[in-house]
Amino acid sequence: MFLSFRRRREQRPQTSNDIEDLSYVINITEEEVKSLITDSVVEKFKSWDDAIVQGNCTQKIQKVPSILRDNNNFTKHYEPRMISIGPYHHNNPNLKNTEKLKLKLASLFIKKHTLNGEVLYSKVKREIKDLRECYEEEATAPFPDDDYLAWMLFVDGCALLHYLDFTVTDKEDNMIEEFKEKGIKIDYLVYVQQDLFLLENQLPYRVLKLIISCMSNRTPMIISIEKFIFGIIKAPREKHEQLEHKLLQKENPIHLLDLLRTGLLQFDDKENQMSCAIVRQLIKKFSEYITEPLEKVKNLMECIVKPIENCCSRTQVHDLQFFRNVDELKAAGIRLRPSGTGCLRDITFNLGTLRLPSIQVDDSTASKFLNLIAYEMCPDFLNDFGVSSYVAFLDILIDQAQDVKELRDKQILHNFLGSDEEVAKLFNEIGTDLVSNPTLYRDVKSKIQRRYDNKLMTSMAQFIHEYFRSPWSAIAFLAAIIALASTVAQTLYTFLGYYK
Repeated sequence: MFLSFRRRREQRPQTSNDIEDLSYVINITEEEVKSLITDSVVEKFKSWDDAIVQGNCTQKIQKVPSILRDNNNFTKHYEPRMISIGPYHHNNPNLKNTEKLKLKLASLFIKKHTLNGEVLYSKVKREIKDLRECYEEEATAPFPDDDYLAWMLFVDGCALLHYLDFTVTDKEDNMIEEFKEKGIKIDYLVYVQQDLFLLENQLPYRVLKLIISCMSNRTPMIISIEKFIFGIIKAPREKHEQLEHKLLQKENPIHLLDLLRTGLLQFDDKENQMSCAIVRQLIKKFSEYITEPLEKVKNLMECIVKPIENCCSRTQVHDLQFFRNVDELKAAGIRLRPSGTGCLRDITFNLGTLRLPSIQVDDSTASKFLNLIAYEMCPDFLNDFGVSSYVAFLDILIDQAQDVKELRDKQILHNFLGSDEEVAKLFNEIGTDLVSNPTLYRDVKSKIQRRYDNKLMTSMAQFIHEYFRSPWSAIAFLAAIIALASTVAQTLYTFLGYYK
């Protein structure tokens, strides 16, 4: 205890019927309290104020949270396998052979942009104190020499920018020939890309900004960074005639992984595309009516039964969720469609259709998502757990290979990994023990659950799916209706003629 109070029993006459009195009165003077507060106690309470002040400090590049370090595939998903960026894995003996690769890339970058390497290095060194603060103390502790740390960040920054420029340039053949002349193996560069999006393998973005600021023409390099990030997302998106660098307009990005998260979670800017968007929409609608003439009938029936859905569905928000996967949603008559953007937030549910962003799944998907999740779990990163919540939502939809097949058939998921079983296993593994934001998709889940619970709407949707899923089945259904109507009309005509 911080304070040890002296307790004195209140003096009063004792009686034979009294039960033992356990009440105490604290009687301590202000001077006695001051005498009990030692310097150590003052330091303990001072740490409270320090903790509040430190909570407002600049976000740092941290290691993977300890709760994720027990992962059986930790080395595979969280540690670099080809190249180290920054101080965390700089002394990894398994990566020593690629230190020369970084030096070669850095020298080629300096040469290509006619920069003065010594001047650029001196600028990095002048800011080394602030750059050191971008990392946790344990990361830079092995580098007490500012000159060595500045040199490492300088080389890593130049090498990283040259690699990004190489991956997106339209004249990469010339660069490949130059790489061969310098003894740089192209297959090495293929493996580098995955290492650039590891949480513990990040370089402060301010290093890249410092280097770019010394270039005579900065715009192409900025465009290369944006192209590189959107190339990693690999999702269908409108090609902008003019890149507006909206991704890089984010104030003080932390590192490339932070930029990737921003790119995955931001909506496309459609205001500048409105002039031709209406025309494209009309053409699209006209095409749909030509190729799928029954889509209009289906939409009309949806509009008719929508009021019934509102009346029969529950009015309260569903806190409980009973649908489990794509297969169950399909059985309830819920359709799946791609949302048309690469934004992970672009998940909507309207008129029985669940729209999801399109994603590409390959060998690097697990590593990227796991490191983005680890980034969102960092204690100094205040965020809404956007990526974690998306992965958790996708994990709800995917239980087995059949769910993956359905998402693949609807062009929501592009499988470059292998079998559908592998993809299902991947999302089931990375979707375990996630910290998600329950408010992000609450409205979508609530609408799905109401539709899932509504037996009338489910039966109606199944009816539509059964008899209007293709033109031939619809024609057969309409022919049967016409035949039945014709039979009824003929019977009535005969019946009325008989009585006349």
